[in-house]
Amino acid sequence: MNSTRVMRNILSERSEELAGFSFLKYIDDLLHSSFTSGLPRLTPDFLAELEHLIKGLCGMSGIYKEKPPAFLKYSGRKAARMRSADLSRMARNSAKLMNRYPCGLDDELISQQSKNKQVIQSFFGITDLEWNDWRWHTRNIIRDAATMGQLVSLSAEEAGAITRAKQNRIPFGVTPYYVSLMDQKNSNTWDRTIRAQRSSRLLNTFNVCYREGKITIAPWIS
Repeated sequence: MNSTRVMRNILSERSEELAGFSFLKYIDDLLHSSFTSGLPRLTPDFLAELEHLIKGLCGMSGIYKEKPPAFLKYSGRKAARMRSADLSRMARNSAKLMNRYPCGLDDELISQQSKNKQVIQSFFGITDLEWNDWRWHTRNIIRDAATMGQLVSLSAEEAGAITRAKQNRIPFGVTPYYVSLMDQKNSNTWDRTIRAQRSSRLLNTFNVCYREGKITIAPWIS
């Protein structure tokens, strides 16, 4: 149905007027004209889109790895109920996969982050009054591995990346609040995405490396 609608839009007079191009006329000229050298050259991207569109019209889109769902054979209320059952099954499978990973709203993680907050408050000698003030956090951004390492455990690679970044004037900084979201033990489990936004980013995004004693940015990183 979607493929049919898209094809109709491509072939409609309105689309031709807006685009200043008639696909049907192009095909007709390509097949019957004696002078095809003057025809515009279709890009590989357009041809790939057209190929998938035609496959969709012929029921060969390959969307379904297995056989197409049964509800496609029916219409009306019966099809709606069968499709709803399929969607519910897909939702259960998705939830099962997502539940394998910790969520920041899990009670265990909330408790851990609360303990992290207490450690950081004790380190800086502050109360909840300062902690709840965003301006305090921006005034106390952590920019070195030594301070960071006193609040959360850093791998040797992470600490080295932060140190080299500072030495070579590559920007690095983490607010105390952001540090409170990290795993103090660095158990390589629930805080990987959080660390990847800061310390690991120096490794994965900048990919800082040394060549002949000089620091460079790896050319294969865009």
